[in-house]
Amino acid sequence: MISGVASFGFWVETVEHKCEGLVSVNSLLEYDEFRHVESDYCLVGMRSGRKFRMGDKVRIKVVAANLVKRQLDYEWVAVSEPTTDGVEQKPKHKVKKKELSRRGHRDR
Repeated sequence: MISGVASFGFWVETVEHKCEGLVSVNSLLEYDEFRHVESDYCLVGMRSGRKFRMGDKVRIKVVAANLVKRQLDYEWVAVSEPTTDGVEQKPKHKVKKKELSRRGHRDR
């Protein structure tokens, strides 16, 4: 479940283990470019309109763990979305990654 949102990503707390980790916006770039909407506590996809809001349930995978710093890094796992006819659709196509500056933002 999403437990916090910031301009650089969102935190997810696992229900079973109560572990919290960060999903970075850099890991989401292959799906869309996300902007932080501070007033709504969410990240919104610029092309897709996909929102990540506090309290949303998401599927994640662990990509890094630092025991010394007690930090977990997660990646969001896109799941198929059911349609009205009951047939699952695959997630929309992935967007190619663009070159990032040292600060993790796209150069303009």
